[in-house]
Amino acid sequence: MRIAVFIGLVLISSLFHQISPVVFSSTSTTPNVDFHIYGDTSVSVSYGENVVLVSRNESMYIPAGSVVGLQVDSVNENPCIEINGMKSQGSVTFVVNGSEIYNVTIVMEPVTVFIKVIYQGNGYVSIMFQNGTTRRVNNGTPIYLPKLSVVRLDAHPSNGYEANWSNGLSTDQVWCFIYQNQTLFLSFHRDPSSHSLIGGSNLILNSALGLLLLGLYLLQRHEKKKEGEF
Repeated sequence: MRIAVFIGLVLISSLFHQISPVVFSSTSTTPNVDFHIYGDTSVSVSYGENVVLVSRNESMYIPAGSVVGLQVDSVNENPCIEINGMKSQGSVTFVVNGSEIYNVTIVMEPVTVFIKVIYQGNGYVSIMFQNGTTRRVNNGTPIYLPKLSVVRLDAHPSNGYEANWSNGLSTDQVWCFIYQNQTLFLSFHRDPSSHSLIGGSNLILNSALGLLLLGLYLLQRHEKKKEGEF
């Protein structure tokens, strides 16, 4: 009997030695990255060997320690990515801290460029936009427009002056296709043709006055001569 009990205890002991201890681990998969997307766009999210395309507001779990890359591509709009108050343009990379929640906000903003006119001399410049409205251009002040805009610049020289643009044109109207920031220089110079016209007009006027005075002088002499005959 004792032998049987002893053998039973040995068997039970060997059975416990064969069983591996159970280790309980608690890994949280609670979403830690919240995406808020404004506009018709999507963001490519890459971490490790994973690439996920997010195109709507949603939350996802990314393991702690992961290096996350966000990329938003757009031709006609400028993507602004904001992560917990930090803003970036187009793309950004960050490392996930296990104790932090990441609020990712993506806003699509219009791509804007500016045109600037710096002018000197007697005259001013106005601009006509694509919708037909016009306004006077403040000297040296940038005018911001959507990228790929078409505008018309009108030079208004004072009398006797002409417009000379930095792009070599000497016309009062210049059409501009704005695809990047652009600065134009304009100078209002004396118009040589107006000088010759003014000089020619003065010469004709002086000649006419001279002939008129000569005619009056001859007429007076003729009248005096007639009086002497009588």
